[in-house]
Amino acid sequence: MAVVADASELKIDPIVDGAFARKTDLVETEFAKAVVAGTYPGMIISAAQRQAAWLHKSALAVAEGTPVSSLLDSGFPRLHFSRKTNVETALRNFSVAQLASIIDQLAVAALDMRKQASLASAIAQRTLLSIAVNAKRRG
Repeated sequence: MAVVADASELKIDPIVDGAFARKTDLVETEFAKAVVAGTYPGMIISAAQRQAAWLHKSALAVAEGTPVSSLLDSGFPRLHFSRKTNVETALRNFSVAQLASIIDQLAVAALDMRKQASLASAIAQRTLLSIAVNAKRRG
């Protein structure tokens, strides 16, 4: 039971959702848990890249008149109900242009992590916290 409970706590989604939803404290605590558990920071950045791309595509759709609620309910893969509030917040926090900039920021971080593997954890955490802090400023 303890092993299953611990494993359920090692999700990447809360880290990524926290970054895009202005939750710096969540990013810090969940990132630390993931790294201690042996999760490679590149996996977290890859998840953030996928999320940023989805948010960018969704922000474009919202700009064209698609209701946010239909995006949250009809996405592929299906968005888990526990993530909807954070993802909706993320859509409010960033414009299409800001999301395009974040996609570039994450790509630079991924490259830097490959070039400086010993600093991968610091680079990943710094990048995710930067996204969260900037969301906080814009929100």
